[in-house]
Amino acid sequence: MTTTINASTSSGLVQTADTSGILQLQTANTAAVTIDASQNVGIGTSSPTGKFQINQGTQTYAQVILANSSTDNGGIRFVNAAYTAEQATIQALTGGNLAFTTGANTLERMRIDSSGNVGIGTASPENNTNYKTLTITGSTTTTGGVVTFKSSDASAYGQIFNDNAGFAFKNNSSTPATFWTAGTERMRIDSSGNLLVGTTTALGKFASSTSSGAS
Repeated sequence: MTTTINASTSSGLVQTADTSGILQLQTANTAAVTIDASQNVGIGTSSPTGKFQINQGTQTYAQVILANSSTDNGGIRFVNAAYTAEQATIQALTGGNLAFTTGANTLERMRIDSSGNVGIGTASPENNTNYKTLTITGSTTTTGGVVTFKSSDASAYGQIFNDNAGFAFKNNSSTPATFWTAGTERMRIDSSGNLLVGTTTALGKFASSTSSGAS
């Protein structure tokens, strides 16, 4: 049983009480919101399994709509443990853009524009008519974007980066950098800087083989 507060269509406000420690808000005799004895809140369910749970009702999907009544933009804000400052936000912007911010000053870090392009460090990701793009911009005029691929060994990583000195591929480990097509290695640059095409055996700074691919 539960303690209920019901907005009845026949009797107005109807209340019932018990000692279960569960509170349920009803409309037209149907449960709308349930707060259990552990202070978990359920919408569309009378048995929430977390602090806040929404279950699908007659709609195709369970939905939470956060909107500003004047601009029809909405967002989710995450605050610090003391509830005194924002730490991050997910914010809907005019024009169908979505922005992600972090830090005490909630600076924008990433944006997904209305075309589905993603920008990190920029509010204006590159737009290509035929492709979806990822644009990474550095924080200064001399730094650029960096994508880092790292294993559990922190010293072994690879990077693709760009700055005012140019565009580069970097392999920080002693393993070769390899290039593949159709699931087969075709070319590699070994740790000594030798370029090998169709072979894995270095015969000098450049080696090539007419075999179907390296192994």
